[in-house]
Amino acid sequence: MRILLPLLLLAVGCRAPDPAPEELSGLLQFAWSHYDLEEPTNDVSLADAGVNFATWFDEEVIAFEDYDVEIGFGGTLTEDEDRLPDDILADLIPAPEHIGGAEAAGVVVAIQTDCTLADIDRIYTIDDQLSLYPDNYISYERTDTANYDCFVDGTCEEMEWVSNISNQLPLNVTATFRLQNFFRRIEAVAPDGTEINARLGRTWMREEATMDPASIGKWFQNYQMEYLLENEDGVLHVYPQWVEVQLGEINTEANAFLNSYLDGLREYILALEEHCNAE
Repeated sequence: MRILLPLLLLAVGCRAPDPAPEELSGLLQFAWSHYDLEEPTNDVSLADAGVNFATWFDEEVIAFEDYDVEIGFGGTLTEDEDRLPDDILADLIPAPEHIGGAEAAGVVVAIQTDCTLADIDRIYTIDDQLSLYPDNYISYERTDTANYDCFVDGTCEEMEWVSNISNQLPLNVTATFRLQNFFRRIEAVAPDGTEINARLGRTWMREEATMDPASIGKWFQNYQMEYLLENEDGVLHVYPQWVEVQLGEINTEANAFLNSYLDGLREYILALEEHCNAE
């Protein structure tokens, strides 16, 4: 396990790791913006984020009497402070065709699963995701894959791929788009001394989606993130998604869209858990 200690970083002259916020929307933005493997303090910052995700989930989700393990947490990201700022999107490589964080609203789902990170690594390196999730996609094809084998055996820190996907949207609309995917490991000690083992994925749409029928509207942006935190019960899966879409008179923040995103993310995580338990 690769462990980065805050005191060690200071001893060798590195700047102190950024502390993770406690509030959920700030925590999501923080995890997104601290993905970069080239910044040596990011591992500790992301470990701190893992501690705060766990605290948030324990205190704000499962503490409620009506908590349902199969529903978990679902919330919207529609306030101005919930959206991804342009400055943390401008550094994405390859760059999205359109960047406008203020226009991209979204949702977040968090569910405790009984997966392991080994399950996650194995399932995420399967190119034929359509066979795993036939209800989630009309079509799915991966290209430009890199570092699968070394990521699974623990000898490299990141893997990547491009997803070419067709999805069914509300109003019987089909969207076809290309997504850039990066997925990294987090193995570090948080500032409070907690050892964190986790995964972090970032995904974004490379260019405007192709809509069918074309006259129905536009899908400009799609950003997704997954923070998968190992704990004594398995893996806590936190999954936000921010989108900008316009279909006729219905825009990004319409309940029809937000509810479909919540349902889709929740169904995906529960289906993933079934695959974890299949072997």
